[in-house]
Amino acid sequence: MEDNLINVLSINERCFLLKQSGNEKYDIKNLQAWKERKSVLKQDDLDYLIKYKYESLDNFGLGITPIENFPDKEVAIQYIKDQSWYIFFESILDSYNDSEEQLLEVDASYPFRYFLQYARLFLLDLNSELNICTKEFIINLLENLTQELIHLTSKTLVLDLHTFKKNEPLKGNDSSKRFIYYLKKRFNSKKDIIAFYTCYPELMRITVVRMRYFLDNTKQMLIRVTEDLPSIQNCFNIQSSELNSISESQGDSHSRGKTVSTLTFSDGKKIVYKPKINSENKLRDFFEFLNKELEADIYIVKKVTRNTYFYEEYIDNIEINNIEEVKKYYERYGKLIGIAFLFNVTDLHYENIIAHGEYPVIIDNETFFQQNIPIEFGNSATVDAKYKYLDSIMVTGLVPYLAMKDKSDSKDEGVNLSALNFKEQSVPFKILKIKNTFTDEMRFEYQTHIMDTAKNTPIMNNEKISFISYEKYIVTGMKSILMKAKDSKKKILAYINNNLQNLIVRNVIRPTQRYADMLEFSYHPNCFSNAIEREKVLHNMWAYPYKNKKVVHYEFSDLIDGDIPIFYNNISKTSLIASDGCLVEDFYQESALNRCLNKINDLCDEDISIQTVWLEIALNIYNPYKYINDLKNQNSNKYIYTGLELNSKIIQACQKIEKKIFKRAIFNKKTNTVNWIDIKLDQDWNVGILNNNMYDGLPGIFIFYVALKYITKNHKYDYVIECIKNSIYTIPSEDILSAFFGKGSLIYPLLVDYRLNNDINSLNVAVEIADMLIEKKPINNGELKNDWIHGHNSIIKVLLLLSEITEDEKYRKFSLEIFEKLSEEPYFNFRGFGHGIYSYVHLLSKFNRIDKANSLLHKIKESYFEEEPKNNSWCKGTVGELLATIELYDDNISNIDINKTIEYKNKDCLCHGNAGTLEGLIQLAKKDPGTYQYKKNKLISYMLNDFEKNNTLKVAGSEYLESLGFFVGISGVGYELLRNLDSEIPNALLFEL
Repeated sequence: MEDNLINVLSINERCFLLKQSGNEKYDIKNLQAWKERKSVLKQDDLDYLIKYKYESLDNFGLGITPIENFPDKEVAIQYIKDQSWYIFFESILDSYNDSEEQLLEVDASYPFRYFLQYARLFLLDLNSELNICTKEFIINLLENLTQELIHLTSKTLVLDLHTFKKNEPLKGNDSSKRFIYYLKKRFNSKKDIIAFYTCYPELMRITVVRMRYFLDNTKQMLIRVTEDLPSIQNCFNIQSSELNSISESQGDSHSRGKTVSTLTFSDGKKIVYKPKINSENKLRDFFEFLNKELEADIYIVKKVTRNTYFYEEYIDNIEINNIEEVKKYYERYGKLIGIAFLFNVTDLHYENIIAHGEYPVIIDNETFFQQNIPIEFGNSATVDAKYKYLDSIMVTGLVPYLAMKDKSDSKDEGVNLSALNFKEQSVPFKILKIKNTFTDEMRFEYQTHIMDTAKNTPIMNNEKISFISYEKYIVTGMKSILMKAKDSKKKILAYINNNLQNLIVRNVIRPTQRYADMLEFSYHPNCFSNAIEREKVLHNMWAYPYKNKKVVHYEFSDLIDGDIPIFYNNISKTSLIASDGCLVEDFYQESALNRCLNKINDLCDEDISIQTVWLEIALNIYNPYKYINDLKNQNSNKYIYTGLELNSKIIQACQKIEKKIFKRAIFNKKTNTVNWIDIKLDQDWNVGILNNNMYDGLPGIFIFYVALKYITKNHKYDYVIECIKNSIYTIPSEDILSAFFGKGSLIYPLLVDYRLNNDINSLNVAVEIADMLIEKKPINNGELKNDWIHGHNSIIKVLLLLSEITEDEKYRKFSLEIFEKLSEEPYFNFRGFGHGIYSYVHLLSKFNRIDKANSLLHKIKESYFEEEPKNNSWCKGTVGELLATIELYDDNISNIDINKTIEYKNKDCLCHGNAGTLEGLIQLAKKDPGTYQYKKNKLISYMLNDFEKNNTLKVAGSEYLESLGFFVGISGVGYELLRNLDSEIPNALLFEL
């Protein structure tokens, strides 16, 4: 049995011992079997891991030798027994006074009684010297230790319990008593406890390590409090000199078991003890500067500071007195968002902000002056855009955001971890949790988990007052800070340069939850049975795509001893500081200080406007058309352009549109790719990086550039077109049967490029995508939707086009197969084309089902809709109806109010604005040029006059952030204007060629 103790040896220790005994050859089959086991590591990751952690493949192969192949087990066992942790383990067991056994109540702590008695005597001895804490305080400490030991052991205990049950029936009248019986039998004596831990030797080691951390850190804390007591009493107005209670650890364990703790004195006063690198004095002075210069209203938390630790006042969630204080609270909250944006603060999630009366208080200042973590995302404009996105308010933690979406089944659900969240949330995936606790049926199951609320929401009259209805105060607060900062750049830059050089801050380089998850995986009984199995689990850390993977060595070292890894950075330098003080040189490309100084130096009205829009979107109060609604004297210029003058004005306008798009482009010259950050409409408005989405993504911008090149014959647009192509070909996209979303969204724009610019490569790619979709996507009736944008009508049309171009009947056959299975009922009950029945009418005409089309039109006219729609857009209204029916028979449009349909709108976009109306007028002018040519010119002239006067098209967005998308943004407007110049440019609303 004692031989099993050898399983506590790490890979490096096994290699060392085997080499000492003269064994330097490893079993190649064993190494190959190890490599073939399930892992997220790629071969390059494994090679790097082996080189930098184990020095060579030979060492690694030797280190994973099973214990049964050890030639001299006695030497290995003696080596283990000579280790300090094992000596400490034996001293704990040897010092146990079993005379207390009869006084013990057998409960979940019973397996740990040797550890707990040792800790209790240690604490009593310590307190006899210091006389700083009460009996209740020591009990609290022991309860905290018990909870940690139970947490470490729980999975192993469950397995051991059920293994024990198989060999020996448990006695007792109920499940709880049978569990007690198991504890008594399994952990009855010192010999039994040694036997248990010998089965799980890595659990033995980490338990002893955590025990040592607990004792060392508790002793250090109590000595510090004793020495600092006069300063503590003076600063926090504490009368007592005795500690009466300590909370369970506040936050995670870092740097050899150090945790934040809330200490309560006998007079009821509380303070928070933080054993962390201290930059608090510099930050306090900085906050006071910001309060003075920017009227930031930051709450200055009282602190007693020392070099490597500090104490701060306990901030509680106290009530607000009235509505005016609520308004002040949320305005101050907005100011914090502005501060966080300016000084690159992250991780201000719901647990790091406390609503303290009318003040939102940051309770953890350690994440000011952060960096973008150097991750190997690849080299592309999309990656560059992601980094630009990360340099915004969206990553502060203060604005609503969804975390952990990658763990949900849909990849869309998440939990709002922002400091504005005010309600319980169900985590969108099941979590492994213990069930039937402390019974003989105890087991782990994946269960639904509800996240509790924290203290981040203001309270009035014992009720939480959420930010809803107070959003404008948040926006006002943020804007006020940013405007004042813009006007005070010189003072801010001078202060930072003079006072914050070499400031040490914490860097959160990987989500803390990922570390916690990895620790939990490594606490599996298989890992505790054999240390190299635990190492194998933690090897997965090397799969994370850091550009500099040397940092993973320090993550591993912390995790192996049960700590959450922690790193620091001197903001004047580019190196990273590990928990043991070692440096990872040149981890960053530039210093955090320079990054911040550059941001402040570049701050302008455009930045403030963009961040304001982003905040409004995050708060769900964004009005996409507020800016254009505020524009004055629209249509003041009634001049109507015609002929060559009109054509010239259109080209000028489209070139101006192109300049706006180009100005916001993010190019990557190495890969010749491009992307944009834009306002997008999914279920709600959001800000994001463009993807392959015909509605408001890259394909729409591509089709605009294709048309512009065709009209102007200017090859300066070739590079942008090439870059967009490179981006749309490489961005990951879903294989969904759609002409608007995923890979299918590329087909129509590529066909337009082939049609206008004779690019055969575009046709070949379109064919390749279509073939892939046909091959991969079986047609299931239940999944089909009768809708142009969100359904399958548009892909049917695109496949028909492809069939005509390639003269390949398989595309027509497949499109007909889809069409035949479509329900006649529209997915959205509108008269329009984008959403509604008329795209189906259009398809009927394309399949020569004219009689059915007429029958359906009659049905629509008579009774299809309960109410007559008042919408005159393409997507949901009469413009869409007009476009679908005008090609059938002239009399089919007689029931449409043409004048209302073509009237000038306060929006310019294709989907529901003047550009969509323009397409209707283009079609009407073909039928009746005498009536509609003038009206068409009038509409275009009004659009151009407003554009010239306001320097913006009437699309969603703001002065500096006009939507770029094809159907709701400026690229679609530009395309439609170009179409008026040359009928060879296809009708994109109906996906014509």
